Amino acid sequence: MTKKIKPLKIQGNGMYYTYKTQEELLEYFDSHTPSEAILLHTGMGLTINMIINLMCEHADGKAIAEPTPSIFKTKTKEVKND
Repeated sequence: MTKKIKPLKIQGNGMYYTYKTQEELLEYFDSHTPSEAILLHTGMGLTINMIINLMCEHADGKAIAEPTPSIFKTKTKEVKND
């Protein structure tokens, strides 16, 4: 009898803005001083690796994502297409 594995449930955090692309997030990181940016990049890398490990170890590579809207209003940057 095989053990049925439940998908890992990954829930968002409404404390923070959710960037739509990795490029936008990396641009935000790089807008900080170099010493701050390296900490942001390190935190992101560690978090991504942890999530992938959790998915592989506990959920057979499957996950259910539950995005959470930010509790803060943010100004969005207008992008001009030339």
